[in-house]
Amino acid sequence: MRNTAYILLLSILFLSHFFAHSQEIDKALTISSFSYVRDIDHIITKSTVDSKEFEPVNEKDLNWGSENGWYWFKISVNVSSGNEGLYHFKIPSIHVKSFSLFMANYNNIIHLGTSGNDIPIHKKPELERLTSVPTYMREGINTFYIQTFFWHEAYFPLTIINDNTYLRSNINSVGFSGAYFGFASLVIILNIFMFFTFKERVYIYYVLFLFVTSASIFYDDGFFSYFFPDLITHYDFIEMLLHWLCGLMATLFSFTFLRIGTILPRIKIWFYLALIISAGLYISSLIFENFYLFSIAGYVLSSLLIGCWVLCWYVATKYTYAYIIVVAYLILLFSSIAHFALPVTGFQFINITSNEVKLGGITEMLVLSAALLYRFKYLKKENHDIRKKLEHYVKELQATADTKERTLQESVAQLSTTHNLSKRETEVLLELSKGYTNKQIGEELHISIATVKFHTSNIYAKLDVSNRSEVIEKIS
Repeated sequence: MRNTAYILLLSILFLSHFFAHSQEIDKALTISSFSYVRDIDHIITKSTVDSKEFEPVNEKDLNWGSENGWYWFKISVNVSSGNEGLYHFKIPSIHVKSFSLFMANYNNIIHLGTSGNDIPIHKKPELERLTSVPTYMREGINTFYIQTFFWHEAYFPLTIINDNTYLRSNINSVGFSGAYFGFASLVIILNIFMFFTFKERVYIYYVLFLFVTSASIFYDDGFFSYFFPDLITHYDFIEMLLHWLCGLMATLFSFTFLRIGTILPRIKIWFYLALIISAGLYISSLIFENFYLFSIAGYVLSSLLIGCWVLCWYVATKYTYAYIIVVAYLILLFSSIAHFALPVTGFQFINITSNEVKLGGITEMLVLSAALLYRFKYLKKENHDIRKKLEHYVKELQATADTKERTLQESVAQLSTTHNLSKRETEVLLELSKGYTNKQIGEELHISIATVKFHTSNIYAKLDVSNRSEVIEKIS
């Protein structure tokens, strides 16, 4: 109960930081108005957008969930005195394919630039991996139109920041990403070494699990556009594959770490069934270009992660080493659901940035590494205890066997004296009492089978018996 209380307290403290909306606006700016219109048929242009009726945007809920597609936003920004300059409209999301920024200038609407996930990296600002367009703002009211295409969830975490903040943010993001991937690489190398040292599958499953989760963060951070620009047309498939592999590796690692095969072997089929269903939904969403199938697959994988966490709780009631993985999986569960799954639903009441996901990932690696070491220590102690019990049991069996041997020898010696058996006949009788065949007796006493038969016949006559069973009865 004490462990449970500590974990729940840690969970509350961990979650409390993230209950905030996702919009970030520079302190020198204020939003005078913010509205939108959904362009379902993709027919609105910059020459007709001003005639459309826009609906007000709730700045604390910039998420329309599954209502994806084309949108137009109209935003009026008031620049305070002395703060005119270069600002950046930024969307920290991999799911914005196109982002075009326009400025209203008297009766004209001027195109300022286009960014997005479909835009080649060399056409974006320096160090920009996702979506941003720079613009110069003057003091007073500046009105902008934004044309956006959401290819997954319609999530619009708009950020407007000055040039210095933008550059510092990009440098910090790249530096933090480098620290995360460097640390992840070290942990992967260490666990590969542990796998070859101890021959435990749990280490290689953890390596694969950490690799695919890091690859998912690598993708979500926009680094694919840096290193694999030619894959831009396959982002749908890559994202689905990475998410599914995360679910698969989380399941395999959990089953191995928790020893589910020996504790709850029948429950494994439900997890594998969830993986098969989610794979089918992902493939169907690609074939039919249906976002709802994609989102359902995400829900199935989220439920699978929740199931892994529940299994950790259950095993922790039996084996204390599982409490550590309960904490680690809480971080994974919270990050994956809040950063990846919640935006799909449209209920974005929790905001987690990419850097916070990486920080959670580093914390998770530290916790899971500690869990693996503690598990190894726990299993080593368990094996030591089992070995001690087996040694004690073997000693007891040996003592029992020695006692039986002495008793048997005493009985044979008594019969030998009573019935006047020769030394060789006594030796043959002892082997007969052990249930040996004539061949085995001959090999044991180094005599021929014929000699064994001769002595056996004499023994039968002297003991007045007709077969071996009667001989054994007399001895016992």
